[in-house]
Amino acid sequence: SNQKDFRALSKLREIAYYLKTFIDVKQCENYIRAQLNENIFLIVSATIGQLFVHTIHELTQIKCIYILCQHNRQQLTKWTADYSKTMNHIYTHVDPLINILKIDLYKCRKTLLNYKIENSIIDVQFKTADFKWSHLLAQTLVRLPREEKAKNEMIKNLKEYYHDSQFNLEFIDDYIVNYQPKDAIKWYTKAGCLFRILNRTFREENIDNIYKYRSFIKDLSEQIDILCQEHSELGITDYIAYRGTCLSYQDIDILKVNKGKLISFNGFLSTSLDKQIALLFMQQNDEDNEMESILFEYYVDSKISASFAYVDICYQVLPNNHPDLGARYVDLGFTHAKKGNFDDAMMYYEKALSIFNQSLNITIQHSDYHPRIAHVYSNIGLLYTNKCDFDKALEYLTKSFDIKVNVLRSNHPDLIKNYTNLGTVYHRKGDYNLAMEHYQKSLDLLQETYEENHISLTTIYDNIGTIYYEKSDFDLALIYYKKSMNIRQYVLKETHPDIGNSLNLIGRIHSNQKQYDKSLMCYKQALEIYNKGDSKNTIDIAIIYHNMGDVYFQQTEYETGLKYYNKSLETFKTILNENHSHITTAYTSIANVYYETDKYDLSAQYYMKSLKILQQIYPKNHPEVAVTLNNIANVFCSTEQYDFAIDCYEKSLEIYKMNFPINHPKIKISQNNLALCYKNLASNYVNDNEDYKMALDLCQKVLEIYEQTLPETHINVVTIKRDIETLLQKLS
Repeated sequence: SNQKDFRALSKLREIAYYLKTFIDVKQCENYIRAQLNENIFLIVSATIGQLFVHTIHELTQIKCIYILCQHNRQQLTKWTADYSKTMNHIYTHVDPLINILKIDLYKCRKTLLNYKIENSIIDVQFKTADFKWSHLLAQTLVRLPREEKAKNEMIKNLKEYYHDSQFNLEFIDDYIVNYQPKDAIKWYTKAGCLFRILNRTFREENIDNIYKYRSFIKDLSEQIDILCQEHSELGITDYIAYRGTCLSYQDIDILKVNKGKLISFNGFLSTSLDKQIALLFMQQNDEDNEMESILFEYYVDSKISASFAYVDICYQVLPNNHPDLGARYVDLGFTHAKKGNFDDAMMYYEKALSIFNQSLNITIQHSDYHPRIAHVYSNIGLLYTNKCDFDKALEYLTKSFDIKVNVLRSNHPDLIKNYTNLGTVYHRKGDYNLAMEHYQKSLDLLQETYEENHISLTTIYDNIGTIYYEKSDFDLALIYYKKSMNIRQYVLKETHPDIGNSLNLIGRIHSNQKQYDKSLMCYKQALEIYNKGDSKNTIDIAIIYHNMGDVYFQQTEYETGLKYYNKSLETFKTILNENHSHITTAYTSIANVYYETDKYDLSAQYYMKSLKILQQIYPKNHPEVAVTLNNIANVFCSTEQYDFAIDCYEKSLEIYKMNFPINHPKIKISQNNLALCYKNLASNYVNDNEDYKMALDLCQKVLEIYEQTLPETHINVVTIKRDIETLLQKLS
């Protein structure tokens, strides 16, 4: 064969994880047969290939065979036609071969999983020693003292391995001069030979070779530990990571059979927080019918994974104004917002906006019209929605919508979320007409875009159902909730938590219709679904406990209701920070039980706990603050502390009027409570002090409220007018 071409094959070391050459055909065959869990791309000469290919072609580890020859390629088509792995892979020059090999290596994704499936599935009962030994080896390498000798051994080994690759030798020289232990992550992810040789060393499970890289393994592990701690201090304790790959059907069967067992990874596992990026790595070779695309989802929870270190490396390897770093800040902001840490969330969103404005100005004239900016505006709008600052929420959500409308067509699917978010703000404001208008636009786009049973329809059906629920139109609410559940049952597995969510919503309907047995049945079915999930302490479970407490409360079974409210509170406290709004909901419900059982001191105590948290996490004019002030006023009213009660009722009513339209049910209820308190206090002035003037002033306030909320012929209006006439007679 052409010696010049084969010398040029040294270029392969720059694109392949591992390159091994043979001059003995039998040695080559034996080596290939021994590599049961590797992907092998074989390059042979035409002469040797004709003698050799038929013996190894059917081996699963052989992914592709490339024939390099001096002859006319048409002469080889006769014998290669019988072997699919040689199809279209006959080359007379090495350069086009290398170009095709680069593409094929990119498509082959099994090498991205740095462990052997069969050896990685551990039955702890039978392989405890293997698992403990691997863990002990990792701990030992990290605890070894840092010494120059270890670094020199690694460099020597790298130079020997890549002795004929100028590209990698230059990388090694750069490493020798510039490497610092604190930069281990940057060097591991840097384009070059280090991560390739290290990953292969772990895959081979050769202790001697692993030991040669102990210096770098120690540095990398320590940096991951340090950054993991810093990451947890940011408040990010759980998230989902993704990894796309291709596995053989045999490996997939092994995973299915061993469901529920532990998987151990040989090496540093790389994942992505971006599902779309992970999906790119699932693309398999079009000619490979023995592989299936697989997406792994990893649920990381530091509360149950404290013995493992993990870190988002973008903060270490990307420049300060890189758009991907901005995307990470958006993720951090979203996570903090989800946990109720609104100030921290806003800080990260503002960092993201700053980065996007800097980086996008480099490439486009008007960064304000970029979809990434729109995404941040949308998240900030949702943040203000949760803080009940609805004017600010509408400002940012409208900005996001305007950007998207400017760059997309009017019926583009990406606008669905914008319509939904705007509808949510109007919904929270109590403007049901505008909320329904935006929800309907979202639904129209969804129905244009997807089939009738698409899972995306469920959220909007739930939202519309909730509007009808809040308007006490329970029959219509039930129709929409059932539409949502029917889709989920059609699309999802029967134990999916979203089906539990639908059962929860339907349970609320039955509860309000006083169909308590049906309600409890829905809640118990939902609880059964949630308990089959990964964690027994989920927010969904806590909410179900709370709703079950509501059912018993409504049936005046206060002791049982209190038991479920306390279970809900305990579960919330294991998951959420102490100032979360869900905690206040539990406190309020417990206070309600004590109120109904005339334990007013305990009731006031729990209402005050709720109020204290609400005043920390929400603006002073938040509607939830008004609800709690109203509850506290009820306690004062029941204990005949009418002056304190009136003060709380008036503050509550003032907040409601700032947030809701004048005909909102909450305003009417608050006005009636205040009127009743005025009336009771007026009675006290008459009976205790015979202070008819003060009583008359209070009764006139009662009449003023009733005239706003009740028809003229209502018994309460008639009664208060009669009381006023009596007082006027007393005064005359």
